[in-house]
Amino acid sequence: MRTASSMWKGAVAGLAALVGIASWAPSALATATCGDLNGDGFAKIGDALILLQTVANPPGAPTLCNGGGALQCGDMNGDGTLTIADVVIFLNFLAGNPTLFPICTGSGPQIACTDGPAGTSMLQATDHTQSWTGQKHITGSINSTQTWIHGCRYNIDGLVFVEPGITLTIQPGALIAGVPSTTGSNTSALIFKRGSKINAKGTPDYTCVGGTKNGQACAVNSDCPSSPPPAPVAFCGGPIIMTSSNHLDLGHGHAVPTGDWGGLTINGNAPVNCPGGECLAEGLVGIPFGGPDPNDSSGVVEYVRVEFSGQELTPDNELNVITINGVGRGTIWDHTQCNIGFDDCHEWFGGTVNGKFMVSSGCGDDLHDTQLGTVGFTQHYLGLYYEPVMQNLGNHGFEWDDNENGFDLLPRNTPIVCNATMIGSNLQPSVGLGQTERAADLRRGTSGRISNTIEEHFRSAGLKLDDNATANQACDPGPVLKPGGLLVDHSLFFDNGTDTTGGPHFGNVQNGWTTSGSPAGNCTGQQYWGLITAGGTISPTAINASGSPADPGEGVDPGIHVKYGLGMPTSQTDLSQFIPDGTQPLVNTLANDCHAIDPFFDTTNYIGAFDPTKPTWLTTPWISFELQ
Repeated sequence: MRTASSMWKGAVAGLAALVGIASWAPSALATATCGDLNGDGFAKIGDALILLQTVANPPGAPTLCNGGGALQCGDMNGDGTLTIADVVIFLNFLAGNPTLFPICTGSGPQIACTDGPAGTSMLQATDHTQSWTGQKHITGSINSTQTWIHGCRYNIDGLVFVEPGITLTIQPGALIAGVPSTTGSNTSALIFKRGSKINAKGTPDYTCVGGTKNGQACAVNSDCPSSPPPAPVAFCGGPIIMTSSNHLDLGHGHAVPTGDWGGLTINGNAPVNCPGGECLAEGLVGIPFGGPDPNDSSGVVEYVRVEFSGQELTPDNELNVITINGVGRGTIWDHTQCNIGFDDCHEWFGGTVNGKFMVSSGCGDDLHDTQLGTVGFTQHYLGLYYEPVMQNLGNHGFEWDDNENGFDLLPRNTPIVCNATMIGSNLQPSVGLGQTERAADLRRGTSGRISNTIEEHFRSAGLKLDDNATANQACDPGPVLKPGGLLVDHSLFFDNGTDTTGGPHFGNVQNGWTTSGSPAGNCTGQQYWGLITAGGTISPTAINASGSPADPGEGVDPGIHVKYGLGMPTSQTDLSQFIPDGTQPLVNTLANDCHAIDPFFDTTNYIGAFDPTKPTWLTTPWISFELQ
């Protein structure tokens, strides 16, 4: 006969399997009593069993937690209740897996808006208007776990650092503004040091997320207005917006040419390929990142838009819109947008973090930039250029390096991207800044894979293979494709390499070598293109191997005719313009199943970031393509 005790043990065993627990050794306690439900001085599996029984049959024995009751030492997430979530957190703690907060602490006090008046932004596009009930000025270091609330405007003044061991929770709908610095720093930016965590779980629109907050019930969407409320009478959802104060207060962002502030930087403890396993963050002084833990967690980032940011501090030393330094795969990352920035939009410096549903729009430099041993996966990615905000040289959809100081340092840069749409500026009137604009510049010994992508309208070239070290990752002698090496497959290239204002331009393929004759690497760019097109997984094109300008009509039109930056404001809000128009069957027949590459990826049967048979996952207000 199966006893109640055996049933509870079975339930705990099942939960243990879900969180990957390998052993049940007693663990050190966060406080004198936290997790010690049976009062024996240790937190261990027996306490987890008691907590599970208490959750199923509340209120539990009053003798638990040394007579204080189960809530006193069993409330792992600090929300004042006992639920199955507390059991899962406790099991992860016992297993040594990352938890968002130290157990029994919760998200810390709410930081009230006490430093400034309420207001409404003067933005021209009414569907992106921002309101705030008050303001809070943030400077220096954040040394305590805390929560930034919905409806408040938090002004980042100077370099603001979240210190190791601290979790900063940013509620859905919160508004963060980088301001002209008064602290002596030459820029303002929000920076999470290695060992800290961000808890920024936004929602796609301003709707109710359930429960009770600030003493008010929020049960249905009608409890929330269509924009942030004038007072915190209900806890509503919403995207988390990190923008510039100029954009909010003046109705436009001074994004040309330098960006208004330094954006968001997160530093983690996952592997990088700097000698010694640790790097120093670009654009900052003495801030390390990287380490030995591929499963490291830097927290949660969902439905977050960062805009009008990125600054060059010194030549080739810049802060990007979002900088992802050595972040581990224990981090949850999806639905982020970088809009209008001086340098790169999303840039990964090493790490293992995986992400889905990302947008890079109007970057000054690269759309998807990886280096220093990045090995994470990315799916459902949109990148598009607006030429007037470009820097003058080297603008690439994908720019992948191993390490500029050692082209064969390990772990080798090996990102994998599946289902991306990358769009250059060729349909926009040229202002002369897109002359080195390529869909993909693969260089400095990188490996990796680009699959199920659409890459179109880049003025200079589609694909550039840049040096011998990279050629040797793409090809074995012969040349033949290197098994498990650098691969571009199941992709459609169209209308690349047609710019006539500079050069040279080579259509869909370009060598990165400037010397005459064959390089010492295993293949040239033209040879590599021939190898990847021979398999039939790249859209058919007429390639001119001699290097003369390609036919402007080369490639196959996927039916995406983007008017980004033209005809404001209507073209900025037409979010369906990125979906193929359905006239090109190759959008489906050219595809492979991303899920077959790795279980992290969703199953797909189309190329590009968007399913041509479904509505776009781009929605307002979390997405904005405003230029000012």
